[in-house]
Amino acid sequence: MTYLFPILLLAMAVYVFYGAITAKGRLFAMENIKEDCIDQAKKYMRILYFAIAALMFLMAVTNFGQSVLYSQDDRYYETTEAYATDFADIIQDGKVTYDNQTYTVEGRHSTEEMNALLMAANAKHPEKFQNDTQASLFSCAGSGAQSKILQYYKESAVTDADGNPVYISTIGNIRSDANDGSFISKLYGALSPTLLRILSYVFMGLTIVLIALLFVVIHKFTDKEKAAKARTYASGNAMPKGAFNFDEDEKSDK
Repeated sequence: MTYLFPILLLAMAVYVFYGAITAKGRLFAMENIKEDCIDQAKKYMRILYFAIAALMFLMAVTNFGQSVLYSQDDRYYETTEAYATDFADIIQDGKVTYDNQTYTVEGRHSTEEMNALLMAANAKHPEKFQNDTQASLFSCAGSGAQSKILQYYKESAVTDADGNPVYISTIGNIRSDANDGSFISKLYGALSPTLLRILSYVFMGLTIVLIALLFVVIHKFTDKEKAAKARTYASGNAMPKGAFNFDEDEKSDK
């Protein structure tokens, strides 16, 4: 689902670009365009569609960059004083053993480590948790604001030397503070989340402006009489002549 929106944008860009090349299809409906203006209307519409397709492509790239680089921030977990108090009997020399692995209680923990610490506590004291049948206690921690499990750990965002949040790319799992010379690491250096957000808004705004211009061009070259007839026909008011002449029908029946 992370890449669904940029994929949809890219598909729309390809569709509009193809329409601009061929000048055919529903994007170039000319039924209501003035006969002597069809070629001119097509020319302007193709230019606008090419520009719209390009902006949609840039929007897709920008959104894809945001999804890859900044959709997943790095987080760590720590046990609270309540954990040390309520589960003192399973802590030996500052460590807890669970599933044949030993974990240090103090310090920062990954999701897997924190879950193991909680599962060890749950195995010994299930009465202190709301759910003792969950394979992962984190999966039920968000089920309610009063979840008992929340008192035993705290979650924090990892920050770099400048105090900025650290992100992990969804492709390659590269940290934003890695500076390892990889392509994604260079992208982190060149594209900040603020820049990508601004570019996304700019491209979206320009696309809206071009779509508005497209409507202006279509309106300019539209034959008002043909459009009015088309609307009348579409609304069902264009009935055959004599449709309500019931006298004629009665005479013919006799």
